[in-house]
Amino acid sequence: MPAMPHLIPFEQAIAMTQTYRQQKDNILQEQYRKEALLPLCETFDKKSVEALLSQAGCESLRIYYGMQQDLSVHAILVGVDADGNDMLPAAVLQGGDAENNGELLEDAQRCPINCPSPSPLNR
Repeated sequence: MPAMPHLIPFEQAIAMTQTYRQQKDNILQEQYRKEALLPLCETFDKKSVEALLSQAGCESLRIYYGMQQDLSVHAILVGVDADGNDMLPAAVLQGGDAENNGELLEDAQRCPINCPSPSPLNR
């Protein structure tokens, strides 16, 4: 298990955010099972989020939405610098290989399936 269990490759994040943008209008149509596609919530571990936020120059957190091939929607977290720019892997910015290199988080505990205890936010 990686030190940051929610890390995903940059190329996977690109594919998921592109799929989301292309399919987001379709997911609300009746032909899709809304409960399985749109999460009620997602939970990321503290250690992973703290590591993302502790990157040098990170001033805030941005959440993108991505979509898996089964059309399920997932949050993708990326650090943001003081100028409002996504903090992408250095290899990508330098034209190198992005495979398994980057500080992008996904693969959270997703509800439905792994749901939290009842609260006013999820009833």
